[in-house]
Amino acid sequence: KGEKFDQNYAKKLLNKNLNIICGHFEGVDQRLLETRNIKEVSIGDYVLSGGEIGALVVIDAIVRLIPGVLGNLNSLNDETFEKNLLEYPQYTKPQKWEKKDVPEVLLSGDHAKIKDWRLKQSEDITRRRRPDLWEKYKKKMKNIEEINRESVKKILAKKKIPEFFAGDTIKVGVRIFEGKRERIQYFEGVCIAKKKRDLNSSFTVRKISFGEGVERTFALFSPII
Repeated sequence: KGEKFDQNYAKKLLNKNLNIICGHFEGVDQRLLETRNIKEVSIGDYVLSGGEIGALVVIDAIVRLIPGVLGNLNSLNDETFEKNLLEYPQYTKPQKWEKKDVPEVLLSGDHAKIKDWRLKQSEDITRRRRPDLWEKYKKKMKNIEEINRESVKKILAKKKIPEFFAGDTIKVGVRIFEGKRERIQYFEGVCIAKKKRDLNSSFTVRKISFGEGVERTFALFSPII
């Protein structure tokens, strides 16, 4: 009958000193809970023989949030409940296993395409398996989109960006900082792709340099463009 324990609850407990009481059979004497103002927590809708396993779940969820426990801090930002999305499918070696291949996009080396594939997979899985998380995700994304649109309006009020399309030849000026000095470096070529994603909009330009094709992707609303 305790309050549901989740990722947000774990964050609330991160910097607190805790004493965990592990109940058995029917639980802990109500008089103790009331006189000591003890907070009850539930880790899920099922029954265990004792509270020790539940205590381990709580401890593990909190400890991994402590800086330095995980090797890569960015791992925390990409986890399931940080973005209200379930994780995308994982693949390892070998490339072919029991006549089943790793998806080609993961072997392409194109990081943008891989990122898009993973996001789509996470969205599809969450929509099918966790409608509750999916609704939270949609609400969060709607708020982010509104903030992004407002940011784009403010940028366009100060900076004029000419209209262009894939196939156009364009010249992109990039601000380069060298100590206290600043200069503009130009990259001229053919726009081969343009993605409209509000504040995250981007475009890719390709040019031929010394007989070799060189591609570069720019953030459309970057302050250095």
